[in-house]
Amino acid sequence: MNYSQGSVDIANMALTALGLDMISGFDEKNDPAKYMKMYYPLVLRRILADHDWNFARRTVDLTEYRPPDQYKNYEYAFVLPENFVATLRVRPEQYFEIYDNDTLRCNKANSRTVQVLRAGSASIFDDHIQEYVEMTYTSEAQDAMKFNPAFAQYFALSLAIDTGFMLTGDRNVLQDVTGLGNSYQTIAFVEDATISRANFEPDEKPPWYMNRRDYYAKRYRDGGPR
Repeated sequence: MNYSQGSVDIANMALTALGLDMISGFDEKNDPAKYMKMYYPLVLRRILADHDWNFARRTVDLTEYRPPDQYKNYEYAFVLPENFVATLRVRPEQYFEIYDNDTLRCNKANSRTVQVLRAGSASIFDDHIQEYVEMTYTSEAQDAMKFNPAFAQYFALSLAIDTGFMLTGDRNVLQDVTGLGNSYQTIAFVEDATISRANFEPDEKPPWYMNRRDYYAKRYRDGGPR
């Protein structure tokens, strides 16, 4: 996991929500830094996998490789992207149905299950499937400076929820933070749907920590959503 200053800022947003002092980095020798560093990647992957986020969506042609010996009955194998989190769509669509983030099933009546193997970083397909496969997936977006404001807040509150009782032992604080987290989940979903990742320049880093009105006025000065 690559941590940036933005990652530390999100951890500090979580700690502030819990009423705790902020940290200067994840390497500090204290419980807040230890738990933030431990839970940051786990919570990030979970909330990325729970929703089809515009900013984290990617589409690639999967690279074919020779199936390992334990899958020799399969005709084709495809390497998953290194930053893969969850499957959103696989084409050609007539061959597949998505049952969950880890399993695809061929639509052919006599076909076997198509497996997505995290450990082996590969998707294994049976011999009914053609060689070309395109996957749209949720990527592990690690650059916290590119998160939109509502997602950053939702992520921080989710991090606070997961670490709150260990760090404070106060169920009332945890209950309050959970309520805020649920509210920001809805806000984050709506904002992500409104602000397509296509609205951002490739090298732009949305400053979600600055005044939101000023940010949106600057970003959408040409008549986009505010």
